[in-house]
Amino acid sequence: MRFPIVTILLFAVLFVAVREIPASLHRVTGDSMVPTMHDGETIVVNRFAYRFFAPQPGDLLVFRDPGTSKLAVKRVTDLVAGSRVYLTGDNPTESVDSRHLGGIATDSIVGRVLFRGYRR
Repeated sequence: MRFPIVTILLFAVLFVAVREIPASLHRVTGDSMVPTMHDGETIVVNRFAYRFFAPQPGDLLVFRDPGTSKLAVKRVTDLVAGSRVYLTGDNPTESVDSRHLGGIATDSIVGRVLFRGYRR
């Protein structure tokens, strides 16, 4: 009887610990951030970056697209009243961004890009 309880508790602790890891890996898809980032490039995202501080113009961040719920990466260009940020891609002809979507709610932000990795 003791073994299943210990196993369940251990699993619960591991689940919470993995869920609260401050960094995550993501892969860039598409050409909206060329020349800064390229399709297939791996990025490391700090998921805790905006828990205490607001995004700043120039930050690269990952967010959930409000239309599709897919993850996207863009650059902060402005802060809009009402807890929203204005985001644009570095390649405007290929980017669907705040020019099309409007300001993005801060609760859609996953985190700030820390490092850009390799490309396959």
